[in-house]
Amino acid sequence: MVFIFVLTLILMVVFLIFFVHMVNSVGKGESYTDHPFECGISSNFSSRILFSLPFFLITLLFLMFDVEIILLFVLIFSDLSVMFFLLYIVILFLLIASLLMEWYYGSLVWMKM
Repeated sequence: MVFIFVLTLILMVVFLIFFVHMVNSVGKGESYTDHPFECGISSNFSSRILFSLPFFLITLLFLMFDVEIILLFVLIFSDLSVMFFLLYIVILFLLIASLLMEWYYGSLVWMKM
Protein backbone atom coordinates (compact mmCIF):
# COMPACT_ATOMS: atom_id res chain seq x y z
CA MET A 1 0.00 0.00 0.00
CA VAL A 2 2.85 2.34 0.81
CA PHE A 3 4.48 1.52 -2.54
CA ILE A 4 1.38 2.64 -4.47
CA PHE A 5 1.21 5.85 -2.42
CA VAL A 6 4.89 6.65 -3.06
CA LEU A 7 4.58 5.82 -6.76
CA THR A 8 1.49 8.04 -7.09
CA LEU A 9 3.25 10.85 -5.26
CA ILE A 10 6.31 10.61 -7.53
CA LEU A 11 4.12 10.62 -10.65
CA MET A 12 2.22 13.66 -9.39
CA VAL A 13 5.47 15.54 -8.71
CA VAL A 14 6.84 14.66 -12.15
CA PHE A 15 3.58 15.76 -13.78
CA LEU A 16 3.61 19.01 -11.78
CA ILE A 17 7.21 19.76 -12.82
CA PHE A 18 6.36 19.01 -16.45
CA PHE A 19 3.23 21.20 -16.29
CA VAL A 20 5.13 24.14 -14.75
CA HIS A 21 7.81 23.82 -17.42
CA MET A 22 5.20 23.81 -20.20
CA VAL A 23 3.41 26.86 -18.78
CA ASN A 24 6.65 28.82 -18.37
CA SER A 25 7.95 27.99 -21.85
CA VAL A 26 4.86 29.26 -23.74
CA GLY A 27 5.75 32.34 -25.77
CA LYS A 28 9.50 32.13 -25.22
CA GLY A 29 10.32 30.97 -28.72
CA GLU A 30 12.94 32.38 -31.03
CA SER A 31 11.78 35.24 -33.19
CA TYR A 32 13.14 33.53 -36.31
CA THR A 33 11.68 30.06 -35.86
CA ASP A 34 9.37 30.42 -38.85
CA HIS A 35 12.23 31.19 -41.26
CA PRO A 36 14.32 28.50 -42.94
CA PHE A 37 17.94 28.19 -41.84
CA GLU A 38 20.31 27.53 -44.70
CA CYS A 39 23.92 27.63 -43.51
CA GLY A 40 23.39 30.99 -41.83
CA ILE A 41 22.27 32.68 -45.04
CA SER A 42 18.80 34.20 -45.17
CA SER A 43 16.99 33.05 -48.26
CA ASN A 44 14.98 35.57 -50.22
CA PHE A 45 12.99 32.98 -52.13
CA SER A 46 11.01 29.86 -51.34
CA SER A 47 13.13 26.74 -50.96
CA ARG A 48 10.16 24.56 -51.90
CA ILE A 49 10.30 22.83 -55.27
CA LEU A 50 7.11 23.27 -57.28
CA PHE A 51 5.37 20.09 -58.36
CA SER A 52 3.57 19.68 -61.67
CA LEU A 53 -0.13 19.10 -61.05
CA PRO A 54 -0.83 17.60 -64.53
CA PHE A 55 1.99 15.10 -63.93
CA PHE A 56 0.39 14.13 -60.62
CA LEU A 57 -3.07 13.71 -62.21
CA ILE A 58 -1.76 11.57 -65.05
CA THR A 59 0.13 9.43 -62.54
CA LEU A 60 -3.07 8.90 -60.55
CA LEU A 61 -4.95 7.95 -63.71
CA PHE A 62 -2.21 5.50 -64.65
CA LEU A 63 -2.34 3.85 -61.22
CA MET A 64 -6.12 3.68 -61.31
CA PHE A 65 -6.22 1.94 -64.69
CA ASP A 66 -3.29 -0.28 -63.76
CA VAL A 67 -5.24 -1.61 -60.78
CA GLU A 68 -8.29 -2.04 -63.02
CA ILE A 69 -6.33 -4.18 -65.48
CA ILE A 70 -5.09 -6.37 -62.63
CA LEU A 71 -8.68 -6.83 -61.46
CA LEU A 72 -9.77 -7.72 -64.99
CA PHE A 73 -7.04 -10.38 -65.24
CA VAL A 74 -8.41 -11.93 -62.05
CA LEU A 75 -11.87 -11.93 -63.61
CA ILE A 76 -10.65 -13.65 -66.78
CA PHE A 77 -8.89 -16.50 -64.99
CA SER A 78 -11.51 -17.27 -62.36
CA ASP A 79 -15.02 -18.65 -62.22
CA LEU A 80 -16.93 -15.91 -60.47
CA SER A 81 -20.65 -15.42 -60.35
CA VAL A 82 -22.67 -13.03 -62.49
CA MET A 83 -22.91 -10.60 -59.56
CA PHE A 84 -19.13 -10.09 -59.49
CA PHE A 85 -19.12 -9.71 -63.27
CA LEU A 86 -21.76 -6.96 -63.02
CA LEU A 87 -19.72 -5.28 -60.29
CA TYR A 88 -16.68 -5.26 -62.58
CA ILE A 89 -18.79 -3.82 -65.40
CA VAL A 90 -20.00 -1.00 -63.13
CA ILE A 91 -16.46 -0.24 -61.94
CA LEU A 92 -15.18 -0.25 -65.52
CA PHE A 93 -18.02 2.05 -66.59
CA LEU A 94 -17.20 4.51 -63.78
CA LEU A 95 -13.52 4.50 -64.70
CA ILE A 96 -14.21 5.09 -68.38
CA ALA A 97 -16.68 7.85 -67.52
CA SER A 98 -14.08 9.53 -65.30
CA LEU A 99 -11.46 9.21 -68.04
CA LEU A 100 -13.81 10.83 -70.56
CA MET A 101 -14.57 13.61 -68.09
CA GLU A 102 -10.84 14.25 -67.56
CA TRP A 103 -10.37 14.31 -71.32
CA TYR A 104 -13.32 16.70 -71.80
CA TYR A 105 -12.03 19.18 -69.20
CA GLY A 106 -8.51 19.05 -70.65
CA SER A 107 -6.75 17.52 -67.66
CA LEU A 108 -4.98 14.98 -69.85
CA VAL A 109 -3.20 17.66 -71.88
CA TRP A 110 0.40 17.64 -70.72
CA MET A 111 1.26 21.18 -71.82
CA LYS A 112 -1.12 23.93 -72.96
CA MET A 113 -0.26 25.18 -76.44
